[in-house]
Amino acid sequence: MTVQDKLDTVLSEPMSTEGEGLSPAWRRALVWLGLAVVALLTIYANTAIATVAVWYNSVTFQHAFLIIPICGYLVWLRRERLARMTPVPSIWGVVALIPVVFLWLLGDIAGVHVAQQLALVMMMQALTLAILGPRVCRVLIFPLAYLLFAVPIGDQLVPSLQEFTAMFTVKALRLAGVPVFSDGFYITIPNGNFLVAEACSGVRYLIASLALGTLFANLTYVSWPRRLVFVGLSIIVPIIANGVRAFGIVYLAHVSDNTIAVGFDHIIYGWIFFAFVIFILFAIGSLFRDADVDARMSKSREEDLTGATLARHASLAITLAALVVIAAGPALASYIDARPGAAVNAIAAPDIVAPWSMSGDEAPWRPDFKGADFIVSQVYEKSAERAELYIAYYARQDQNAEVVNGLNAFAGGEDWVNGGVFRQRTVVDGNGMDVISTRYSGLGQRRRVWSWYWVDGVFTANPYYAKLLQLRAKLLGGTQAAAVIGVATNEGEGKETEAVLASLLASIQPLAPVLERIAGLER
Repeated sequence: MTVQDKLDTVLSEPMSTEGEGLSPAWRRALVWLGLAVVALLTIYANTAIATVAVWYNSVTFQHAFLIIPICGYLVWLRRERLARMTPVPSIWGVVALIPVVFLWLLGDIAGVHVAQQLALVMMMQALTLAILGPRVCRVLIFPLAYLLFAVPIGDQLVPSLQEFTAMFTVKALRLAGVPVFSDGFYITIPNGNFLVAEACSGVRYLIASLALGTLFANLTYVSWPRRLVFVGLSIIVPIIANGVRAFGIVYLAHVSDNTIAVGFDHIIYGWIFFAFVIFILFAIGSLFRDADVDARMSKSREEDLTGATLARHASLAITLAALVVIAAGPALASYIDARPGAAVNAIAAPDIVAPWSMSGDEAPWRPDFKGADFIVSQVYEKSAERAELYIAYYARQDQNAEVVNGLNAFAGGEDWVNGGVFRQRTVVDGNGMDVISTRYSGLGQRRRVWSWYWVDGVFTANPYYAKLLQLRAKLLGGTQAAAVIGVATNEGEGKETEAVLASLLASIQPLAPVLERIAGLER
């Protein structure tokens, strides 16, 4: 036997299950994987830091701090199977990195942070495939997939969940014989007014339940039908339970004349109720536990140990190739971001014709749009009616300086809360289009805001289409200028709010030429 044959034999020895430590092949693979992950997090440090910041600052995603330790535990449960395998690097992991890096690049260009955060997690998965190989990844498929719960995604469901919760609460109150009137997310009963706010949507319950339910299904069941049924219940049950919770809060406030279930204590009751519901769900799920799940999790069979020589020679090449692909994303983003933005020309507020006129009063409305290069704010009057126009203009859109951003707010301060978002058909610059109609409540009054976007010369009320227009402009050299436009008026008893805003838009100077002049563009 030659020295090379002896070396290959040593490298083919599996990890010991009796405390003898890792085989040379596993030590080499884990070193390369560790270095590659460190390099990945260094290259994409801004994305990684932003992800952790969301975990820390949002109660909806604080469970994400547990995802990586849980994945580590899931890997540990599979240690006996892994001990009988040899990691073999695979070029397919490098190939898988290419579309994932492109996804990150698109997220960077369009300012879609969740796309960048998703891409970062998927890069870790692709790196594992590249360095450990497909055979090992088949054993690790669930721990790797479970990493996706570290992506802070789900806030987009808040409006739909608010709508369901409000509808469920109103129907349940009527079934209970409580007189109730609803207006969007506002619920009125004889002894009080309630608002299904974003914090009451139940999105945090849903995301936490789905993460726990998926883990429970993997650890408890072998058959896929049982797994899928339980994961489905983990989605349905918290949505319905949140509706029951909201109904219970309003009903308890009704029967107790607002002495219980109001203020901060309704949050405490809500979490206790949710914990009880999840406990019951898991208790029922345990009754149908597969008998052979423990044997499946710990089973160890002889695995194909071929490929150790390939692993020894290819680990460095595969790792370097993967890092080259990974580094291409920020490099291309820097090249695209180097293109100059549009101009910023200060102009007066748009003129208006009778019966409206411009007011000399300072606009009390203070929307908050981060990083705007130029602001137009104007009050208009018609008899006893008052309405306001707000334009936030961006010469170019960058991270945290963009028209579509979760940090932006038309509310005008923390004292205002969102009371419902709808679509409203109206006329802008002589053309029919949908706008976003939002109700806000605060400071003893209600306000109606119509808003829409102007991106790459196009008006749209769809935030997703606005992102696509932003992406198109950056990739194809279009106009990087963008703006968000809003008109608002206070609601009052008997006041035709929609008619007031429609009248304002019909009388105001066309807005598209105004935006083009701010950007220094020729019409």
